[in-house]
Amino acid sequence: MTNKMDYAQWTLEALRAEENKLKRQSLTGNVLIGFLAACRRCADAARASKYCSEQGAKKEHSLSYVTDEQRSAE
Repeated sequence: MTNKMDYAQWTLEALRAEENKLKRQSLTGNVLIGFLAACRRCADAARASKYCSEQGAKKEHSLSYVTDEQRSAE
């Protein structure tokens, strides 16, 4: 959707108000995207944790999963 407003005809106050409105919209969008990304990461981590617990793996450190057989082989 194109915005065909002639900003050259606007007053300085109207331009500032429009600029603030656009900044708020941008900030709101960025916050929403960040929130959704965080939700996705939490869901992925929960899914991985559930899968590993079903497979008999135990979490070691922060990112690696080791099964009981691998642990006993060490």
